[in-house]
Amino acid sequence: MELKTNVQLKILKPVEEVFEAVVNNEKMSGYFISSGTGRLEAGKTVTWEFADYNAVLDIKVESVSKNEIIFLWSASGVETKVIFYFLKDGDNTILKITEDGWNKDDEGIERALEQTKGWAQMSVCLKGYVEFGVALRG
Repeated sequence: MELKTNVQLKILKPVEEVFEAVVNNEKMSGYFISSGTGRLEAGKTVTWEFADYNAVLDIKVESVSKNEIIFLWSASGVETKVIFYFLKDGDNTILKITEDGWNKDDEGIERALEQTKGWAQMSVCLKGYVEFGVALRG
């Protein structure tokens, strides 16, 4: 058994616009993070702050391409791998987010479930931000 989050949502905007709202820390601070130290770029480590949770996390970016972002982080207490997929659907985007790397035990299951809820919330907030210009932070 593999513990893996799998969240998917259709966003009624082009891939390029959705992608930019994720890689750009200034845009991301409109719906997800409180602040970030820079854009997501391959080989770079950036820091995201989540004021609501009194948390500061390092994001170790492995790769960035126009349809995929891969990074490592420790939001759930252990280092996991997160992959954002940006799939073209006509003029729209299918955003898919996966995360894995937990131990296959009760604690790992609990962490995976919590992260799944978090990514579902983040993706809905992203949708509101890019489709309707709703700034949910600041």
